[in-house]
Amino acid sequence: MSTMEPLSRTILRKLIVFFAFLMLLIFAPALSLAYWQGWLHWLIFCALTLASTRYFLLHDPALIRRRLHAGATAEREPAQQVIMAIASVALIAVYVISGLDHQRQWPHVPAWIVIAANAAFVLGYALMFLTLKTNTFAASTITVEAGQHVVSSGPYAHVRHPMYSRS
Repeated sequence: MSTMEPLSRTILRKLIVFFAFLMLLIFAPALSLAYWQGWLHWLIFCALTLASTRYFLLHDPALIRRRLHAGATAEREPAQQVIMAIASVALIAVYVISGLDHQRQWPHVPAWIVIAANAAFVLGYALMFLTLKTNTFAASTITVEAGQHVVSSGPYAHVRHPMYSRS
């Protein structure tokens, strides 16, 4: 048994739970599974996440280990814990409001805007993937590790913190 297999199983379990939670966030407020915009985004997100996770499990499992613990509870500084908690609540609210928008039929968003927004999401995800591929030390929380160096290639050649520039 390789050392990557337990990591792969851990990641797969976490992803299944997360994808189910995301599905619940999208479709429960909509009170319907007949929500093509929700399905489109969920499928794109899941496909990109599975593909990038598979890539990093094969090519940089250390990066996966560094990124396993994320969110407010992973932060060491109280101010960062508060910021991450607020960011998490805001992200959840985006999905819930989107589902409520569908369920209550608030102002209609044309299909081309939905598609354009998902295309922008894919571009942002690609930037995140390129950033992670360029910097194996891009942990979920800021740390300094032995052997870590300043990265100045890829997206870092243009922006000091490319992950921050994707939103």
